[in-house]
Amino acid sequence: MSESIGLRSISEYMTKAPHSIEPHQALDDAWHMMGKYHVRHLPVLAGGHVVGLLSERDLTYLKQIAAGSEKKLRVRDAMVYEPVMVVSNTCLRDVARRMASEKIGSVLVCDEQQKLLGIFTYVDALEALADIA
Repeated sequence: MSESIGLRSISEYMTKAPHSIEPHQALDDAWHMMGKYHVRHLPVLAGGHVVGLLSERDLTYLKQIAAGSEKKLRVRDAMVYEPVMVVSNTCLRDVARRMASEKIGSVLVCDEQQKLLGIFTYVDALEALADIA
């Protein structure tokens, strides 16, 4: 990665104001939102603060093991409760390295009070990589 690109702030490459969902909502709502907005990750918010992250992978897995009872399941049943979060001035290089080493598909970008500012996904990382070429 070019040194100048790698040192740029994650806020330059994140998806701003991502679609989000609340923990009490039905998993079917999450599935519908992901399809409608063509996203694979939904930050989970309660009272405007990040409480989790729901990925398409987690949702698909839970739907498979709970076949037939998924109508009763809620976002809180499938979400990750401690998602990786970074502040907006974290450098791109550090975030990309962490995502690679921990094999995660997204990082939430928040302020110091855990208010969501954006999301940085592997697709955003590929777009940053394409800027080098």
